[in-house]
Amino acid sequence: MTIELFFTTLQQSIPKHPNLLKDLLQLISKSTSSFNQLIETIQNSETSRLRLKNYLERVFTGKDITYILVESGIPKRTGFIAEITRKIKHTLIPEYIDKTTFHQTYSIISNQGKFKLTTNQLSQLINILEIKINFSQSYLQSELIDAIEILSYRITATAIESEFIQKFKSNKILDSFIKQNKEIHALIAQHTLGIQFNPHLVNHVQKLLQQSMEDVDTLKKLSSNQGASLQLTYSLNRISHQIKRLNLLLHIYSKPILTTLELADFLLQISKNERKNNSIRDQLNETSYLLANQITEHESNTGEHYIADTKKEYNWMFRSSCGGGFFASLMTLIKIILQHLSLAPFWQAFAYSINYASGFVGIQITHATLATKQPAMTASRIALSLHKKDSEDNPMEGLALMIGKVSRSQFISFVGNLLVVFPLSFAIAWLYATFSGHNLVTEVEAKKMLVDVHPYLNPTWFYACITGVYLFLSGIISGYYDNKVIYSNIPLRVRHHPLLKKILTKRMLIKFSIFIKHNLGGLIGNIALGFFWGQLRFLDLFLAYH
Repeated sequence: MTIELFFTTLQQSIPKHPNLLKDLLQLISKSTSSFNQLIETIQNSETSRLRLKNYLERVFTGKDITYILVESGIPKRTGFIAEITRKIKHTLIPEYIDKTTFHQTYSIISNQGKFKLTTNQLSQLINILEIKINFSQSYLQSELIDAIEILSYRITATAIESEFIQKFKSNKILDSFIKQNKEIHALIAQHTLGIQFNPHLVNHVQKLLQQSMEDVDTLKKLSSNQGASLQLTYSLNRISHQIKRLNLLLHIYSKPILTTLELADFLLQISKNERKNNSIRDQLNETSYLLANQITEHESNTGEHYIADTKKEYNWMFRSSCGGGFFASLMTLIKIILQHLSLAPFWQAFAYSINYASGFVGIQITHATLATKQPAMTASRIALSLHKKDSEDNPMEGLALMIGKVSRSQFISFVGNLLVVFPLSFAIAWLYATFSGHNLVTEVEAKKMLVDVHPYLNPTWFYACITGVYLFLSGIISGYYDNKVIYSNIPLRVRHHPLLKKILTKRMLIKFSIFIKHNLGGLIGNIALGFFWGQLRFLDLFLAYH
């Protein structure tokens, strides 16, 4: 459709449905020249301008905007899992579109994915058409007040949920969420009495909302130290969106006539929200952000132990890596023995998994270091340093220093591993041959082992890539359970467990609870990594078969 055809269609009839508007938006979003042609047409023809303005007013005027003000762009109260389920269902079976509401009408346009006007372009179009939204009009002001009241109640309701009360017992932190609701009540009471605008009260409420946002940040920091569930993370994310929206509505209440630029920005934001309404990817990204930060925070605490800075720490790292070399040789010996047992593929893979998991757990318990596992731990520490870069005078210099420390620590770990692995592996093979009368591996098996690790004769790079993914996943699992231990208060529950109190002495129980606090996440992560690596046997057999 061209601009001329659009205005010809518009001249014949002015429909009440948004189909023609959708065509217009798709048309002028194709290129800058199409938009310029539209602007030129309505500037040169007063009839075309009035006809288009009349059409737009008939499409949108008088429609309920409460949903847009209260819900658009704000996570639902149903929770993370329920919201993901809803989005999947609505993607498979789209919901019924009610064209009598502003929300649904605008959704038809936004979900086309072609509403690509910039703020300046839309502002220019609104300015030429002389379209204005005045929230001091009775029906708009009534819906604005209703939206303000609903959001205020929802913020307070979230703040007094049992999970918030249990995790954040300080009433001083939760005070602002309750006080803003009382002041909103006063604002609505004045509005009911005919006092349209009280600047002092509005300013006071906005200050309380600013305090509420600061309290949300405080709660997020507390949850980093105390752990956080997926639901708590979701609630913190939701309440921050609601506070921002309530602050915006109060700004509109104090200045009810929006400028063309404000109106354009408001409409484009709504369009963006509607496009994301059923987006599973955006839901996962937004909700998992805080939880991912907390996992990184906990995993980075472990990563600090793998970064040496002083001479004493370098010496410790070297001794630790020597211990890692011992476990690497031991795991290799056991793997060769298991390979000679000629087990069925599943049981062989399971036996390999137990071997790897036991070795990694042994490395953790003895505080040994394995160079191949070290990057999975130190990466989270680097990520945390990037996350906190705003607090540094020169963040790039701090990052460079951190990378230097990690590189030197990695090198020391690598050297320590090799200095033990080579002579110890040789000693094991020689002792085995001396006492058993035959070699640990035959000449054919030894040559095959060399071929298996060849850089291009075999898909060694492919296995290395998979290993990198497994190391990443084990780090995430470890961080998740570190968060879980803190959030669920596992150490204290272990310390007061009735059965354990009968079995262990008080001192042993305290030591065990401390061990659980500092090691449970790492143990589960190492066990997971062991089983990840053990199951590579299935992939190896599959590639060999094909």
